[in-house]
Amino acid sequence: MLNTDEFKKNPIAVVLETDTAFQRRRLTGDNALVDFAVLEKFRDEGGTDYLINASAFSETPTTYSIAEGMIASWLTDRQSGFSNHDIAALMRIQKRLAVACKVTIKEQTAHNVLNAYLSRSAGDRVLQDQIKLGVGEEINAVIWFTDLRGSTPLAESVTKPELLAPMNDYFELTAGAVIANGGEVLRLIDDAVLAIFPIDVDGMSEHAAAALQDANERLIRVNETQIADDKSAISFGTVLHVGEVLYGNIGVPEQVEFSVIGAAANEATRIESLTKTVGHHALASKAFVDLCPDDWTSVGLHPLRGVGQ
Repeated sequence: MLNTDEFKKNPIAVVLETDTAFQRRRLTGDNALVDFAVLEKFRDEGGTDYLINASAFSETPTTYSIAEGMIASWLTDRQSGFSNHDIAALMRIQKRLAVACKVTIKEQTAHNVLNAYLSRSAGDRVLQDQIKLGVGEEINAVIWFTDLRGSTPLAESVTKPELLAPMNDYFELTAGAVIANGGEVLRLIDDAVLAIFPIDVDGMSEHAAAALQDANERLIRVNETQIADDKSAISFGTVLHVGEVLYGNIGVPEQVEFSVIGAAANEATRIESLTKTVGHHALASKAFVDLCPDDWTSVGLHPLRGVGQ
């Protein structure tokens, strides 16, 4: 946007491209200067005087930019234009508005960063100062666990930079489908995805099933491209399970992360390992099927390593 011809013909471009924070254009009278198309529009609509001013967020900016401050423009239709008193008052208002904008932008940036590196719910908890080690709550949730197939041969066959593209494709298929359907991705563990759909929210089990269908459809589309480009198809195993887990802070005082722990989370990883032996890339536990009956096919009873039931 900043490099387009249309933008360069805007008064804001003058402020951004120079160190001159304040610009004024009288639109009528002997001292009129209408050197931008938008100013002609303002004049034709009755405007008489136009101001534009940049308020920097830092004390000593080298240039004025959107990232460093805010820009405001002011227009009047008063016949005499802005008086010196008017301009001084507007600059005071804008200075205070810039402080409010800076606080709001910083808060939103922190929120976005935390959500990207943690998760939506975990980011909100951190902002609310819920970061004490060992603090958590028991929740009933659908547990989603996905593991990439063939990741070891893939890592051995390509250089590290080349590994990023297929891994990002894989996470877009799985974690992307979870987020798009209302789930919460908790951890990207090497080549695995751990996510939850809290079922105290109505319809979350259906959202989890929809996420699985979404991931399957994404997989088909991506693998069509992979094969067309003479690349290996992506494959992964996924499980949907239901149970009570403890959702909270785990780790050490120096580094804390939000995750889920408990028998149900462990069972989900054990069930996922069955996808390699039963011939299905996606499995749902009976606990999940009881919540979300669908066109499932039974693969029978299977013992889970380390699980007594």
